[in-house]
Amino acid sequence: MPKPKFQVVIPDYKYWRQNIKCQTGCPVNTDSRGYVRAIASGDYENGASGDGSQNHK
Repeated sequence: MPKPKFQVVIPDYKYWRQNIKCQTGCPVNTDSRGYVRAIASGDYENGASGDGSQNHK
Protein backbone atom coordinates (compact mmCIF):
# COMPACT_ATOMS: atom_id res chain seq x y z
CA MET A 1 0.00 0.00 0.00
CA PRO A 2 1.48 3.39 -0.97
CA LYS A 3 2.25 5.95 1.72
CA PRO A 4 -0.27 8.84 1.82
CA LYS A 5 0.98 12.10 0.32
CA PHE A 6 -0.99 14.36 2.61
CA GLN A 7 -1.61 14.41 6.32
CA VAL A 8 -5.05 15.49 7.46
CA VAL A 9 -5.10 17.71 10.54
CA ILE A 10 -8.32 18.66 12.28
CA PRO A 11 -7.79 22.25 13.43
CA ASP A 12 -8.31 23.13 17.06
CA TYR A 13 -7.89 26.37 19.04
CA LYS A 14 -4.10 26.03 19.19
CA TYR A 15 -3.90 25.55 15.41
CA TRP A 16 -5.82 28.79 14.78
CA ARG A 17 -3.77 30.75 17.32
CA GLN A 18 -0.56 29.61 15.61
CA ASN A 19 -1.81 30.50 12.14
CA ILE A 20 -3.18 33.94 12.93
CA LYS A 21 0.15 35.69 13.33
CA CYS A 22 -1.28 39.04 14.36
CA GLN A 23 -2.63 37.46 17.57
CA THR A 24 0.35 35.38 18.59
CA GLY A 25 2.93 37.88 17.33
CA CYS A 26 1.53 41.02 18.92
CA PRO A 27 4.02 42.18 21.58
CA VAL A 28 1.34 44.02 23.59
CA ASN A 29 -1.46 41.45 23.13
CA THR A 30 -3.81 43.92 21.48
CA ASP A 31 -7.27 42.56 20.80
CA SER A 32 -7.54 44.04 17.30
CA ARG A 33 -10.70 42.05 16.59
CA GLY A 34 -12.31 43.60 19.66
CA TYR A 35 -11.74 47.20 18.69
CA VAL A 36 -12.58 46.58 15.02
CA ARG A 37 -15.82 44.95 16.20
CA ALA A 38 -16.52 47.95 18.48
CA ILE A 39 -15.99 50.42 15.63
CA ALA A 40 -18.11 48.32 13.25
CA SER A 41 -20.98 48.33 15.75
CA GLY A 42 -20.75 52.12 16.17
CA ASP A 43 -19.06 52.06 19.59
CA TYR A 44 -16.37 54.56 18.59
CA GLU A 45 -15.27 55.36 22.15
CA ASN A 46 -14.25 51.76 22.89
CA GLY A 47 -12.95 51.28 19.37
CA ALA A 48 -10.70 54.33 19.63
CA SER A 49 -9.22 53.05 22.89
CA GLY A 50 -7.53 50.30 20.93
CA ASP A 51 -8.48 47.48 23.26
CA GLY A 52 -12.12 46.91 22.33
CA SER A 53 -13.08 46.42 25.94
CA GLN A 54 -16.46 47.43 27.28
CA ASN A 55 -15.24 48.09 30.86
CA HIS A 56 -14.06 51.68 30.67
CA LYS A 57 -15.78 55.00 30.08
